[in-house]
Amino acid sequence: MPDFSGGEYRPHLVSDEEVNQDYLGVQFVECADPVDFVVDLRVSVQLLYDGVDYSGLVPDSSFTIREGARTVGEGHVVSC
Repeated sequence: MPDFSGGEYRPHLVSDEEVNQDYLGVQFVECADPVDFVVDLRVSVQLLYDGVDYSGLVPDSSFTIREGARTVGEGHVVSC
């Protein structure tokens, strides 16, 4: 199970709002809840790359979490 609070988990988020489905590199930096795959989690992420357009990740937007080509989760943006 990945460590969602130690800064070691670096998946990509793909905004459901974007037509081009760009992979947006992020780093999970904080997770206050115990990790359990059957409940929703609130996590904080850090945007990793300068020059990448993260504008599709706005409050109330949805995204998938990707590890390579594999979709491993989904979520929505609560705040920026």
